[in-house]
Amino acid sequence: MTAQIDAAIGAGVATILAGQVDAQSGLNALKKEVQGLLDSNA
Repeated sequence: MTAQIDAAIGAGVATILAGQVDAQSGLNALKKEVQGLLDSNA
């Protein structure tokens, strides 16, 4: 599970750094994705 979250965070940060999304919307999307992973594995 930790690997899934690490991968999601890495991909989300890469998207933000690449300028594909602005930082705030990228972080919001990333938070939702990580929360979803946590909830589905709880």
